[in-house]
Amino acid sequence: MPQISGFSRGVLLSSAGILLFIAARFGDASGPKCLWTYPAIATASAALLIGMLGLKLDWPSTLVWLGKISYGLYVFHVAALRILPNPIGALLLTIVISALSYQFLERPFLQWKQRFSVVPSRRP
Repeated sequence: MPQISGFSRGVLLSSAGILLFIAARFGDASGPKCLWTYPAIATASAALLIGMLGLKLDWPSTLVWLGKISYGLYVFHVAALRILPNPIGALLLTIVISALSYQFLERPFLQWKQRFSVVPSRRP
């Protein structure tokens, strides 16, 4: 794990926030502006990731839970937006579907992970 000073960490995280703000406010996902918007977002994401490396944070349990169901949030958000065009309703529907998906689909498969994590080697 890299050792990052507090000052460097602050510069990385601040720069990431500023870049993300500029990209969101002035950038575009298509047209000529996307030529600088996408690299700015990629750079900000890298700075955010590097700035967060090694931090020991005590995350709220709600965020930890959302992290557990995050794959479902990613998979189901477009479908929820098509079912409910209201963004708040779609967000709530996405969370409910993702929680159910995690409980009844993902967790059973995750429990099998230990069974198949070590593959014995066979030598003739």
